[in-house]
Amino acid sequence: MSESRLKELPKAMNDIRISIAMATYNGGRFIAEQLASLGKQTLLPLELVVNDDGSTDKTIEILEEFAKTSPFPVKIFRNEQRLGYADNFLQAASRCSGDLIAFCDQDDLWMSSKLEICSREFQDPDVLLCAHSGELFGHGVAAGAKCPEYDKRRVFNPLTIYPLLSSYGFAMLIRKTLLTITKNGSRVPSNAWEALLAHDKWMWFLASVFGKIVLLPEVLVLYRQHDSNLFGGETGSAGAGISKLGIKRNYELQAIKEERAGEILKNISLDLADPWQAKAMAGATFLASCGIANHRRSLLYADHRTFVQRLSDFLTLVKEGGYITRRRATRLGLPAALKDMVAGLFRISRR
Repeated sequence: MSESRLKELPKAMNDIRISIAMATYNGGRFIAEQLASLGKQTLLPLELVVNDDGSTDKTIEILEEFAKTSPFPVKIFRNEQRLGYADNFLQAASRCSGDLIAFCDQDDLWMSSKLEICSREFQDPDVLLCAHSGELFGHGVAAGAKCPEYDKRRVFNPLTIYPLLSSYGFAMLIRKTLLTITKNGSRVPSNAWEALLAHDKWMWFLASVFGKIVLLPEVLVLYRQHDSNLFGGETGSAGAGISKLGIKRNYELQAIKEERAGEILKNISLDLADPWQAKAMAGATFLASCGIANHRRSLLYADHRTFVQRLSDFLTLVKEGGYITRRRATRLGLPAALKDMVAGLFRISRR
């Protein structure tokens, strides 16, 4: 598994500079175990940057104690006002000086080879994000349950993996370039749409448009499940592909999300120079086409549409190539076509 993969890798390059960005808030219950796992990395980070969001327990005390013996510098910042988990993570990342940044939750456990394995993927300068598998652990968790789960190593060029999917932040390494393409405030549109507010979803979104994403099958983090989790784990792959849309029933909502995400990219492009500007516009066009396809899909399931109208919508989708994969994340594929024909066009599942 991880160790065998590690043996296949060349020796670590001296110029790899990795920062760990940790966001904390009342994490005293588990944080000492996490810090210990960071100190056992086979490739030590340049630094650990911690942003604390107003902890009232022993979190800061534990961090300061760890800093005394840590094999790398530990920088601790305390927010004067609560930021919330997403902005707290992004602020921690903005304070990092490494070329690569690993997001770190306060309550998980890292495998010793996490940074070693993931950092190798960034030898390709076009890679902006690397995500790996994780394994759930904690009371009541089934043995071997994984979240996220990737079955094999995959590399996705821009716009060949769906921008509105995501992995989990604890399973990501990013190139710091992602933080400088545009202001992070761009993820908060004026209409208060929340689909891209999370730090990990925002990083995935940008990486899928502006560069390559690499997914790895290795389990490199134990994702702790407990009664204080802000978010719990869901088994399966966050990057399984556009087929995820095939199980959604609210296609109109999905279309709205895609249209608004495209608008974000249009706005971003105004302040960019090429090649970033061209990529932003390509992403905006890409998401607009996704929105059109899902809007048509929503009509197939609308109660007020007649069979003739649904048939016209379905044939239009086919004619426009909406179901052809072509290795593009915007294409829905044969399973979606079959589902739309059976459940949407003919309404067989409703009889």
